[in-house]
Amino acid sequence: MQQFIKTGNGKLVDKYCIKAISIAVSERTQPSGGIETWILPKVNLTEKQKKQDLFNSTKWGKGADVEVVANFVYALTLLDSEKYKSTIEKAIKYITSEQKEQGYWESRWYYGKLYGTYVCLRLLNEFPTQYGAVKQKIKDFLIGFQNADGSFDENQYKNLSTSFAIFCMNLLEFPELEKMKNSAQQFLIEHQHENGSWKAENFIKPKAHEPYKSKTLTTAYALKALL
Repeated sequence: MQQFIKTGNGKLVDKYCIKAISIAVSERTQPSGGIETWILPKVNLTEKQKKQDLFNSTKWGKGADVEVVANFVYALTLLDSEKYKSTIEKAIKYITSEQKEQGYWESRWYYGKLYGTYVCLRLLNEFPTQYGAVKQKIKDFLIGFQNADGSFDENQYKNLSTSFAIFCMNLLEFPELEKMKNSAQQFLIEHQHENGSWKAENFIKPKAHEPYKSKTLTTAYALKALL
């Protein structure tokens, strides 16, 4: 959805996404405002959908995942913020309630503390006059979470987490973060390989403990962080 909208192909959302949006909003939204990750109808499932539902229950887990909700609701905001206003507002209440006391969000599907924090902040940033206290907590978290070498998070995904931290700093626009951002960008520059890439790092964490990593993906995020 985001790709369609941002590339001027919003009509493709109507063609490919509206049915899934309708199911997610009308059948998979929880009282808390969270929206379940797996978009399946509640009733009248096809045989394939029944099989998917079984795997969801036995392999992947059900329920809302905060980073998935943030990504989906951000897309709804881009698509039609008025039409989906109630869903967006309820989802944001859920998202802000899931912020950790230290200021970050814990992702179900992604390694580290920065991916979830970035996608939640990206959504909140669509409402620039609101959520000031939430954004302040993110800023304080970033200030306390940067490593001495300018990076963020743990060794197995430092380049990715550092990139997401830079994205957060770009959105927050606090002047006091500028020096930290420069240090983080310098870390990325120093860890670029001779061939121009950055190393593949743990990104997606499936329940089966087989992490997905991609040199191309890390490189794309690092380059975006250096723009």
